[in-house]
Amino acid sequence: MGIEQENIISIRLGAIFHEDAPKYNKTWIVHPVLVEVATDKIKLDWEAQNYQWVTLKEVKNFNLLPGFDRVLEFLFNKNLP
Repeated sequence: MGIEQENIISIRLGAIFHEDAPKYNKTWIVHPVLVEVATDKIKLDWEAQNYQWVTLKEVKNFNLLPGFDRVLEFLFNKNLP
């Protein structure tokens, strides 16, 4: 993401888990990571076309990957409304 080390405030690792997605005929191994940064500037790579900074409450309005609710639960210790 092109964030320089001096702009990284903290890194928090969540519990690794498997997420079965029959719709996609796949199983993902998910490594949740929460990084607090001191900048809002990032560089996108080939995997992303755009990005948007959102609040935790706004996340529920997006169509995210299967199991992302578990990522949020692991990292923030709460269920989304």
